[in-house]
Amino acid sequence: MLPRFVILSIATALMCVGTSIAGDVAPLVAPQIPGTVSPEAQRALAKPPMPPPATATSAPPPVNDNTLRMTLNFVDDSWVMLEVDHQTISFDAAKGEKKSFEAKDHFRFKTIGNAGGMEMTLNDVHIPPLGRQGQVLHDRIFDRDYLQKVRAAGTTATQP
Repeated sequence: MLPRFVILSIATALMCVGTSIAGDVAPLVAPQIPGTVSPEAQRALAKPPMPPPATATSAPPPVNDNTLRMTLNFVDDSWVMLEVDHQTISFDAAKGEKKSFEAKDHFRFKTIGNAGGMEMTLNDVHIPPLGRQGQVLHDRIFDRDYLQKVRAAGTTATQP
């Protein structure tokens, strides 16, 4: 059996090591006279630590649709004739390419060659495939009205 002063010395040394690691707990682990507890330790033991205040996560961040943002991911070779606010852009896209566009008013696909080879998002909302692999489509419009319908449905909406 070790003498009491040796046990107290070891306990004090261990508390000092804990203090150097934890830093902020020095008042709670300061050496005490055997059989007493510091007032700081009594308060800490009496009250459990307070959890951080809860934040409201149920409401999504406000949607900013001032600008329409379209992202096209090509999962197969395709060709596109796209009107962005009345300006026509034509391009070929290879499998694996990604293209992004911004519009103030609308997007209108005049023609999509291989509609099944393209995945699309509009303001970060996934739009379902517009057609099948190899299918050629014409005259598909995406604007704020379409975006509101998609969001209101809570799922993706299809083009007529």
